[in-house]
Amino acid sequence: MKCRLTEFSPEDYSKLHARLATQGLLPDSGAIFTSPGWLTAWIETIGAGQQTASVVAEQDAEQVAYLPLVLRRRALREWALIGQPSVYADHWRPACDPVDARDFLHSALDCLDRQSAGWGSLRFASISADLAASIGEATNSPDKDRFSLIESGVAPYLDLSAGFDSILAGFSKKKRYNLKRTVRLAEEGGLRYEAPAEPPDELLDTLLKLHRRRAADRKIRSTFDEDAIAGFHRTFLRTADGRSHTWFRVLRHDDDIVAVFYGFRCNGALSFYQQGFDPDIGHLSPGSVLLYRVIEEACSSQISEFDFLQGDEAYKSQWTNSKRVLYEVTMFARSARGRTLRSIRHAREMAKKVLRR
Repeated sequence: MKCRLTEFSPEDYSKLHARLATQGLLPDSGAIFTSPGWLTAWIETIGAGQQTASVVAEQDAEQVAYLPLVLRRRALREWALIGQPSVYADHWRPACDPVDARDFLHSALDCLDRQSAGWGSLRFASISADLAASIGEATNSPDKDRFSLIESGVAPYLDLSAGFDSILAGFSKKKRYNLKRTVRLAEEGGLRYEAPAEPPDELLDTLLKLHRRRAADRKIRSTFDEDAIAGFHRTFLRTADGRSHTWFRVLRHDDDIVAVFYGFRCNGALSFYQQGFDPDIGHLSPGSVLLYRVIEEACSSQISEFDFLQGDEAYKSQWTNSKRVLYEVTMFARSARGRTLRSIRHAREMAKKVLRR
């Protein structure tokens, strides 16, 4: 497998992604975050004006793998994956046949090494343990400090293959009773679950409004309704991937939407990206009720996994104990610039250790 560093081409990436999808080679969970629509929406909004590039792998004169990159700090030439970490909520997977992932990463990093004068570091902000191990193998050299691996979080998920009744049966009798009672009381109080008919842009605006109100009620700061992030999601919803894979579900009270679920159905998995609800109906537990009904519907819709995405919030553990460990991986170039970045990282880690004492 031969790799080369080139400009990022949305057209070439879309062709490769479509071919992998046709061949059934894209992963179930998290595939939306490497979709052409997601990456191009990021480039047009949050990443506007930033330098992008790609490591492209070719085999038999055909592109078979793509590593989309953005230059985060020009002076130090720090490369990162497009979309990470601003709008990327799950563990990254390379756009290639899964059986080729390890070889592709090795070849991609070898390609960057041949360009060592032009880069300082490459950061993978959120990747799975097996890919982290592959990158570690790729950096196998006497210079161990060249490779930095930090556990960055977890991504809980729920296996839906056994069906909703089986999931509930796995809970304690008390927990099962409380969940059903919460839903029953909320619906007796006027809440109604449905797939909304409103346009996606309108539903996003409603979600942002509810999310903002709840953040203000709890006196917390949320990045979700920042102009750049909101602009990204509006742009994504207008792409083919946004139109095809977005899952909006709502709770209504009378004719008013009082809670919104925003997720993505892709390749047999449903990813839970964000939700918002009116704090004035907090006594009806709208967040719990909405999640209950969404998971119930997913189980009856041939969806095999519910991905809670990154974060260890308490409500996720009410549904599952299964989780993927995520890692931040940084590789430093064999150059003066790379050594400078490595020294900066080492100094930061030492400072953190001192502060923890």
